[in-house]
Amino acid sequence: MPLPEGPTNETNDPDSFWYKTHAWDPANSEELIKKQFQRLIAFTNDAGTELYVVNLPENELNRMRYNPEYYQRYRDLVKDSLGDVPFLDLRESIKPEDFFDVGHLTLPAAIRTTNRVIEFIKTHNRRNTASEDMEN
Repeated sequence: MPLPEGPTNETNDPDSFWYKTHAWDPANSEELIKKQFQRLIAFTNDAGTELYVVNLPENELNRMRYNPEYYQRYRDLVKDSLGDVPFLDLRESIKPEDFFDVGHLTLPAAIRTTNRVIEFIKTHNRRNTASEDMEN
């Protein structure tokens, strides 16, 4: 399926990482993705480690290049595979002017994003919630 039209940049080069990423149909990798998430969740559970998954901010130049159907399929697959693992979706959380380039935030935007992730972890930390429940 051809990629949606978008501004001319490195995402248009058929040999680029981004072009291949935008053209990827997650349905072709569904079983592999599910198994990889199962392994990751089992590994973190066995290690007693809390797992949090963050969908990082994407520049609108990247967002507009994804096939919307493919992207929604990918997002649904991730969320379904995670079960009750906390998931923070920051995909559309940053304005275009807060990107240094197609894939990287400016320092102020990176600091804001980091603080948002920290707050998310604090509010979704199951250990803290469990210890608070024991105190009550």
